[in-house]
Amino acid sequence: MFKYNDLIEAFRKLDVNKVAVVVAKDDLSNPDIAGTFVQTLRESGCMLLKYPAPAKEKARDEIAQRCVVLISKCPEAAIRDDLSL
Repeated sequence: MFKYNDLIEAFRKLDVNKVAVVVAKDDLSNPDIAGTFVQTLRESGCMLLKYPAPAKEKARDEIAQRCVVLISKCPEAAIRDDLSL
């Protein structure tokens, strides 16, 4: 499974490409892994912050969109719904 600290760092840096790289080998259709992924996103705090720069806001939105795509194959609706940011 992905390295927690690497994923937290990618989220906090708003690096959408690094998020994809960190979880590339993980099966996010597995509810356990997808749930941990969503929890890690929440723990990073990056979705809660307001950024003064439009580019940072756009990067945060891109992270959110990519995360939705990454867990879209998870069969657990509760996990997918938990990602509704």
